[in-house]
Amino acid sequence: MATIHIYAPLCIAAGAIFPPVCATLVALRFHSRKMQKAPLGWDDWLTIPPLLLLVGMCIAVLYGIGEHAVGYRSPPLPPGKTIITVESYAQTTVRSVYWSIEVMQVPALGCLKASLILFYRRIFHDGLGRPMQVVLDAALALTVAWTVAFQFVFILICHRKVDAYWTTLLQEKQYCLDTVMIHDVYGVTDVVLDLIVILLPLPMVFPLRMPWHKKVAVCSLFVLGALSIVASAFRMVTYLESTKVEFEPGTDTLILITGGIYWSLVECGLALICCCLPTLQGTFRKHALPAVLRATRLDSILSSKTARGASYSSSRIGRRMRTNSREPVEFQRLGEAERGASLPWSVDRKTEISVTWSNRTL
Repeated sequence: MATIHIYAPLCIAAGAIFPPVCATLVALRFHSRKMQKAPLGWDDWLTIPPLLLLVGMCIAVLYGIGEHAVGYRSPPLPPGKTIITVESYAQTTVRSVYWSIEVMQVPALGCLKASLILFYRRIFHDGLGRPMQVVLDAALALTVAWTVAFQFVFILICHRKVDAYWTTLLQEKQYCLDTVMIHDVYGVTDVVLDLIVILLPLPMVFPLRMPWHKKVAVCSLFVLGALSIVASAFRMVTYLESTKVEFEPGTDTLILITGGIYWSLVECGLALICCCLPTLQGTFRKHALPAVLRATRLDSILSSKTARGASYSSSRIGRRMRTNSREPVEFQRLGEAERGASLPWSVDRKTEISVTWSNRTL
């Protein structure tokens, strides 16, 4: 049996918390693009289908809980029935919820993986070399292939008799594909593909010319997806353990399937959260920090200090002008200094200031 048992309260919490939180973050992502005056890209639009599918997954989970199937223990077996031949309303409900979760989870995770890859291409567009472009294109193609393949597999897992998947284990073995092998391969490949997508931006960050602490901060922002990998790993372990004992006598089918449902929901929710967080850094930096400063009255203190510093600097410049009134004072504009060129700012003894550049008055 799986070492971690999931019951109804945890499923209720996940089903009630993830929709509003994820909807808020997706809305903030679009708001951040608007505030930055940046065009919306495919990496932004690909967060909409996972949000809708996540809401559908939560509705299915809460429905199963309301029917006392998801998160509850299996009822005692009737006389003469085994775990393979028994058919009950609770078992049919939990297995049908499980199938709907799988059908909705695959495209949701596929869209989120593709969104992250397109986000990498967007922010590193100017600095991408040809090899890195090929790597990103290959990762995107692999993600699309993985999504399409497992989507068709789960939809057609019992192609001759669709309802055999959620009736009895005997019918599942008779009419369906090898569900044990399919779930094992799905869980392992999902974790491997998550690791590939999360580690993709690291080779593009380290060559950047910035201090190491900033490189570490940027990398940590990208590897936030490791939170979803943890949930994906738990789901993989649940799959691997449950497939070993699914057909053994004494197995609690409802609790066994509830573990897979719960970790699938948590993985999808965390993946959507981690996909949106890197795009919100500018919004939080622009709006949250000034609000905190105003709330703590530090803004007025800093403003007064800045004003005093500006007046002090102006007085020093004035004294320097008066002492060197007969000779021009040379200044450099920051942008021109960075390009290695200087602009002469000539100040005479009177109050008139003329700025000349290439024999023109600006």
